[in-house]
Amino acid sequence: MKKDLRGREALQCAPELVDVAASPAFASVKLEDLRKLAELFRNYSGGTLDGISLESATAFGGSSRHRLQGAQRALRALAGVDHPATCAVAAALSNLAAATRKGSRHRDDRTREAILHESRWNTFRTIDATLCMPLNQLRAIDRFLAFCETHGRGAETDDFLAFVSDQDSSMLLRILRGGLEKLLTPAHPAVMAAEQARSLKEADRYRRRKPEQTQDGEARPLEVSVPRNRLPADWLRVLDILLAGKRYRGKKLAPKTVKSMTGAACQLVWAARDSGLPDEISLDTIEAYDRALESRGVRASSRAILFASLRSLAKRLGLADELLADLRDLVGHYEREAKGDMKVKESRLADLPDLQAIFDRANKLLDLAPKTMDRRKRTTLYVDSAALPFLSLIPLRNHDTCLLWGQHILYIGDEDPADWGLEDHDEPVFYYLDLRTSKTDSALSGPLSPILTPFLDALILRGQDERMLPDLRDAIMKARAPVFPKSNGAARNVHSLSGRWRKHLGTGSIISRTRIHTLLGALGEHGTRAALALCAQRSPRTAKWYQAESLAGRRMLESQDMIAGLIEMGTEEADLLERLS
Repeated sequence: MKKDLRGREALQCAPELVDVAASPAFASVKLEDLRKLAELFRNYSGGTLDGISLESATAFGGSSRHRLQGAQRALRALAGVDHPATCAVAAALSNLAAATRKGSRHRDDRTREAILHESRWNTFRTIDATLCMPLNQLRAIDRFLAFCETHGRGAETDDFLAFVSDQDSSMLLRILRGGLEKLLTPAHPAVMAAEQARSLKEADRYRRRKPEQTQDGEARPLEVSVPRNRLPADWLRVLDILLAGKRYRGKKLAPKTVKSMTGAACQLVWAARDSGLPDEISLDTIEAYDRALESRGVRASSRAILFASLRSLAKRLGLADELLADLRDLVGHYEREAKGDMKVKESRLADLPDLQAIFDRANKLLDLAPKTMDRRKRTTLYVDSAALPFLSLIPLRNHDTCLLWGQHILYIGDEDPADWGLEDHDEPVFYYLDLRTSKTDSALSGPLSPILTPFLDALILRGQDERMLPDLRDAIMKARAPVFPKSNGAARNVHSLSGRWRKHLGTGSIISRTRIHTLLGALGEHGTRAALALCAQRSPRTAKWYQAESLAGRRMLESQDMIAGLIEMGTEEADLLERLS
């Protein structure tokens, strides 16, 4: 090819540069850059500025970045930085740089036009999100698509993990997930898989970098008690004997009782020292402790328990009978005073919305979840919408709320109801609870009310197409995934669901146990048995403890109507009891 030796005046009059010859900046452009631009116009773009595309610029540049750089400088001056022709040349230059230098996978600076020009974007090029999503997210998606093309990969969790196998951080997966959420939808399976891969990558990185646990970490400073090892030596000797399960001046005590006794003793010693008194159980130290409890606003019922614990310790220490009698009188005084106080449970139960309001709130949260773009907030909304009604009907203790699909909650589906002992159930049942409680190791098994089915289905779908429910449900059952997960798919802690209840209802989920006993206790002995079965308890004394004292004023019919109408468990008492027992 003959070298172009024309001067500036000749180039300005040349027909191929007619689109830019009138630019005021023509005189300031380097002559060599003008010659490169003239070649691009003449041989590759059809002699027009509009003819410069990524294809024509790539053909013009070949393997030489200098040719593209010269044309790019000329176009910036003559057509503007944002002109499509300038962007096309810049894209061609970016592609060339990415293809020829080492480490380009981690130093991706391609332009949007260069990325979208690739054939793998044919399916997505018409989506508006490709033009407005952050460039780093677009680059991450393109790199993943190229990886899939090269290695024959798909969009499963293992594929995303393989994509970042040479990286220590999960940042690339975080960027990729953000781009996929904009390109597809936040509920698309590929987005879910990318997030799960990110969670696994981050968990693995944390395990590898987690510092070794130390045993000499500073304990939280105590505010109203002394450490256990600061108790008098003879007290510690007695407490250790009792904690070992041995008899000492009385019957054996449960470890929990000894722990309560120790806590009361530590608080007594703190109050005594604060008042300048010796470490002993005497009328003076008891009075000082009582004043300290009064200043902290401790309820009469709690004070009765604390002083009863101190009396038990004083008895094991062999203190005078007169002191034990005084402590007994003090315990009786606060027990009588406590009868005039409204129980904490009653107060919380009185403020708790009725079942209809709880289900209405759960449905509102369920409607709000698909409209929420933030992934963590969206997952929390799905969990909250299911936790409110689930724990209203199945009042689990906090330690029993870490349920797993396929282990604690099973799917019945099209199986023969007789295989599940449900041949007498008229309504279709889809989910079955199979749990052994943590406190008593008693079985809590039975069908879950159909009213919970939409909320449990939503926990599985989390905004995805309902047609995917069977496949997703099968996969989640096999994976033994948490029923109430965090946004990263991990299990929540034992207090999390109670905290979500407190967020929406102002109290923890344990109050639902009181409600069940209150409502079903109105049905008499059969209702009490049903409540005990539902709460996985054994003792009628426990049922009496959980029933609010205001129960006497409630009519049986009102309780039946509330449960039957709001939980959709039938209108006849026999049917209700059969389903709950």
